[in-house]
Amino acid sequence: MTSSSSLTHHTPSKIPYTEATRQRVSEIKARLEKCEHLWLPLQETLDLLEALTQFELGRFLLHNQGLNGYWTSVIIRHITQKTLTHSLEAWLLNRSLFVLIRERFSKLQKQLCSFIKPHACLASIPCGLMDDLLLLDYSDLKDIQLTGIDIDAESLNLARENAHRMGVQADVQFLKQDAWQLDADEAYDLIASNGLNMYESKEERLLQLYHNFYKALAPGGVLMISFVPPPPKDLDPVATFNMPLEDWRKERAIFSDIIQVKYLNFCTEETMRQHLKGAGFEVRDILYLRHGLAPLVIAVKSWRHPYLYFKNRRL
Repeated sequence: MTSSSSLTHHTPSKIPYTEATRQRVSEIKARLEKCEHLWLPLQETLDLLEALTQFELGRFLLHNQGLNGYWTSVIIRHITQKTLTHSLEAWLLNRSLFVLIRERFSKLQKQLCSFIKPHACLASIPCGLMDDLLLLDYSDLKDIQLTGIDIDAESLNLARENAHRMGVQADVQFLKQDAWQLDADEAYDLIASNGLNMYESKEERLLQLYHNFYKALAPGGVLMISFVPPPPKDLDPVATFNMPLEDWRKERAIFSDIIQVKYLNFCTEETMRQHLKGAGFEVRDILYLRHGLAPLVIAVKSWRHPYLYFKNRRL
C-alpha cells in the first residue's frame, strides 16, 4: 500500500443489491472456479457467496474486503437497525471470529477506564463511530476532552450522531484527517487506535504511523493499539477458538476464499515491540485475548507515570 486512500472503503455502509454487486459476485465466482484449493467444496463455497449478497453486512464485505466504522460498531454492540433475517448474518455475528472483536473491545474498555483521569485529552484514531471513548462514563471526571479523527466522512457523521444520542458528558470534537498526516503536537494524553495498522503491510508506513502517534501524545501519554499475530502452523481451531471444525472451515471459506480480507497483516509481538520502541514508546504491557488474537498493547511516551501526568497537567 502506498497511500492512505488504499485503506479507505469503496462504498457506503449500506449497499443495495445492484448491478455493481452482481458484477462483483461474477468476478469472485470466476476466481473461485479457477482455485485448486478451497476450504469447502466449490458448490458450497458458491452458495456462501450467493448468501452474502442477501444482507447488508455481507454485501459490504464483498465490496470492501473489511469492516468500516459502522459495521465495526454493529459487531461491537451486537446491534442492527433491523431484525436479522438471514441465517448467515446471524452466524457471522454470533459464531464467526467477529466475536473476538467484542472480546478485544471489552478488554480495551476496562483498560481505558483505568487510565483516564480528570482534565485528560483523549483521541480515537481512526474513530469510526468512536464507541471506544463515547461508551465510557465521564460523569465523575472534570474537563474531559474527546477527539475523534477519521478520514471517512460517513464515519465522522455517524460518530457525531452517536455522541449526541448518548449525551456524553465531555467536550467532543471530530476532525477529518489522515492518520499519516496528523496535525497534532503533544495534544493528547491517550490515543486509542483500533485496527488501522492491521490494514497496512509496509513497515516504513507503520513506523511513520507510530511516530505520528508519538508526536501527537503529550509526555507520559498512552497509546492503546492492537496487532494480529501470525497463526501457529499447527493451529487447532477447536482448542484455540473453541470453534467446531465445521464453523472453522466456513470461516475460512468466507474470509479467505471468498472475501480475501485485507486486515490480516500479521505481526509478531517481537516486531510490534521493535516498531513501537523505534518510534520512541516504552511498551508497558501486552494483554492477549484468551484465544491469543488481537492482543492489546499499552505503550507510553516517556517514563513518567501517566496517572500522575493526567492528574497534574492542567491543574
